[in-house]
Amino acid sequence: MNEGRKPLGLAIIILLSISGNVDGGFPNSSRIERAYNFLISLYNPNLGLVCESYEAPFNTTYWIYSDNLIVSYALAPYSPYHSKIINETVRRYMVEADVGMPHKFEVLFGYDIPDEISSSNVYVIEEHEDYVIKIDRADGEPLRVEDYADLCFYKALDCYFEGESDSAKHYFETGYNMFDGIGFYDKATREDGLYANYKLALCIYTAKVLGLSREDYPALAIMERQLWEAQDERGGIVTHRDLEGNLVGLANAETTALTLLIYNDELIRSLNLNLNEGNNWGLIQYFGISIFIGLVLWCLYKWLFKVLPMRWRL
Repeated sequence: MNEGRKPLGLAIIILLSISGNVDGGFPNSSRIERAYNFLISLYNPNLGLVCESYEAPFNTTYWIYSDNLIVSYALAPYSPYHSKIINETVRRYMVEADVGMPHKFEVLFGYDIPDEISSSNVYVIEEHEDYVIKIDRADGEPLRVEDYADLCFYKALDCYFEGESDSAKHYFETGYNMFDGIGFYDKATREDGLYANYKLALCIYTAKVLGLSREDYPALAIMERQLWEAQDERGGIVTHRDLEGNLVGLANAETTALTLLIYNDELIRSLNLNLNEGNNWGLIQYFGISIFIGLVLWCLYKWLFKVLPMRWRL
């Protein structure tokens, strides 16, 4: 089945690129506003967390990570108030409750992860009558990264932050090439028959952090369109598509937050090594010029002090 899907996906990419209508207005400010309002609608002020989704049992399930970890960064440009509280809650659980790091999701924000990415285990941190708090930690059996598009993107980011640019590009392209025009046809999709939409956002985000251009990777624009076409009436991004491209499931916090993360330009600038080098060089130039001007003014003052008559100094 996969051999028949890839040429079709490539044909879609080529046709859309030629037509010049790849972006199609995706996203506009209204779509983004609806998306972050969807996340805020999942917020529980008593817990300082967002729930997984809006229907039972997801509306009583709270994931420290990945959901709330990603949401805390995704909401930063749109609702600093919610972003700050959620971030503080996540950090409190990670430190005080000693849940530790997820060993995967934190690389999105520049943190180191293990060289081997492992399968996930779910741990219940708190369980109450009306809600449950969980984490998703990658501490199971080691996985073959090249089998999964999302793992390729996590690995690409990890290599990039380690200064291994060639390896980062290799892993990114390995994941990118699994895109068939609908989603990423990787091992997970072959097994369950569903495309996970969050992988589209993850690919675009990784490309932005790595500083890769859409001219070189034209399918990125199509992925962005696919994401926003998965936005439901509540404003969230629906989690899956079937093999025919039909939307399946509910909108949830994780998929919506990853989609919004693409547009957190301040975060992306802070993580992009080339941009940081440029910014640092700008600061060096600024301070260098300031010191030079200061020395010139000081020398001018000393010279004037010597040559001007005493009465002009009063």
